[in-house]
Amino acid sequence: MLRFDGPAPGVLPGVPHAEAFGERQAYRNALLGPDVFRQSRIRIGASLSDWVTSWLRWEGGAAYDRIDDSPFLALEGSLSARTLRDRLELIVSAGRWSGGDATSCGTSEVVATARSNAT
Repeated sequence: MLRFDGPAPGVLPGVPHAEAFGERQAYRNALLGPDVFRQSRIRIGASLSDWVTSWLRWEGGAAYDRIDDSPFLALEGSLSARTLRDRLELIVSAGRWSGGDATSCGTSEVVATARSNAT
């Protein structure tokens, strides 16, 4: 994996992120038989994030994914809110992958984290 994070150039707000990676995973599932199922994936993506206020952060991005021989365009976004003197964080995120053969899937997530002190 290669990833770059840095200050935004020019008039862009926040922090741009760029990443590229490749992976290959192997799975074994008794329902599919005794053989090992192998899957490869490459991803090239970019996103931008910024703090709207001292407690609210957004991030949005797009990526190209190739899973085995299937290409996908991914769109992802998230909001993160911190409160109670940075002791409670709520994150809402979603992503959508659309394939060239009308295949699509998505994810959504809601996460809450709490800690006893801000340090």
